Amino acid sequence: MKIKKRLLFAFILTGLIIFISCSSNNNPTTPNNNNKVNFSSLAYLNYWINNNYNIDTLGQQTGTITVDSTVVTDSTIKAGHKAYVLTVYNMNKMPTDTQYVYEDSVRYYTHSHFFNSIVAKKLAGYPNPFDIGDRWIKLADYDSTSWNIFSDSLKDFNVYQNITVTGLLTLKGSKGAAKTATIGTNSLTLQEFLLTFEFNGYVSMFPNSPNNFKIVIHTWFDKKTGLVLTTFDNATFYFAGAGIPFQGTEKKCISYSVK
Repeated sequence: MKIKKRLLFAFILTGLIIFISCSSNNNPTTPNNNNKVNFSSLAYLNYWINNNYNIDTLGQQTGTITVDSTVVTDSTIKAGHKAYVLTVYNMNKMPTDTQYVYEDSVRYYTHSHFFNSIVAKKLAGYPNPFDIGDRWIKLADYDSTSWNIFSDSLKDFNVYQNITVTGLLTLKGSKGAAKTATIGTNSLTLQEFLLTFEFNGYVSMFPNSPNNFKIVIHTWFDKKTGLVLTTFDNATFYFAGAGIPFQGTEKKCISYSVK
């Protein structure tokens, strides 16, 4: 059943790729980042088919699997930089998300929309003072073991009727472990990179109660295939002493077409 579902989605995606290439009114150009090696396989109409599912605290799959695809559909200028446009499609060929990325031979950058949308979804229904604005985030760096992305002080941010949040917001990146994996009949060598987003502070009404959280995002790249695995650890957001759980999730590539 899984194989039939995968083949059906590949067939649907092939039709979508043909539609995109035939209906496009422009001719996307490759962003000129002086690349020596395109380790993330960013090229027009490259695509990755992915399984998406929740994970428990041990990293094991739970619940049902949904399938989507990520397609390189265009190039554009975003936040002052030439970038590729990645469009995510569901099984019904409907776009569900847009991401912006670029690389410079050993480093891979994603636009802050990637992170802002994640936090907004996880805090749905709760105040969200953690939007990091319009900026680029270094997601991967083969030449570094760790890097600071930003450290911002949040002071008296109004979340509701003069109730404010104060604290320190930080985002850091690091290089993790290497491992092997198999997709179809292809053996891959994956390099892990981590993003750690952390906030420590308090709410004005409850200055002695913690208002903090820590989100850890793992991404795994293969130098010939690109980004093939993304994991969001389970976490808890403490707001005025109350814990709000963040469900861990994983996006795993099961098939791809890159050139």
